[in-house]
Amino acid sequence: MARVAVIEDDLPTSNQLKAWIESARPGIAVDQWFTRDDAEAAIARERYDLVVLDIELGRERHAGVAIINAINKKHATPVLVVSAMPATIYRSIMKALDAWDYLQKATFEESDFIDTFLEILRSVHERRRGEEAVPAATLELSMDPLRQRSPMWRGQRINLPLTAQRILAALLARRGEVV
Repeated sequence: MARVAVIEDDLPTSNQLKAWIESARPGIAVDQWFTRDDAEAAIARERYDLVVLDIELGRERHAGVAIINAINKKHATPVLVVSAMPATIYRSIMKALDAWDYLQKATFEESDFIDTFLEILRSVHERRRGEEAVPAATLELSMDPLRQRSPMWRGQRINLPLTAQRILAALLARRGEVV
């Protein structure tokens, strides 16, 4: 069963996101966290398939950034950021932190959220199927099939700038050739 964390300090918004997730995928386990400390503790002890995250949690303006960093250190869990912060500024910042996507509150519909959410879950499922098919020990270098295509070296994520990721993807596509 898929497991999702909703990290949102506003109770009505958190409940709405949870309801949308449960309507899109009945039977899914959804944990709700309202503070940075609770969310970081849960991420440390649980393995989530997806995290839906607000940037601002209570008085902490950039708590979401710290949580994404904690997620990146622990697991390669996809993060969908849902925040009221301006998308023109924060979308590129969240992408640089390896967030899957950024939805600005009040500018998207339920269907946009559900479509993005289901796309992420499908990619997670495909990635897991691929990992089961090929033993991890046989893979030295690989690119994550999620949209961000995060590079992995011997099963560990390596953080590269976007340009370096693109170069690496081009080289991997032509593996075995002199480029």
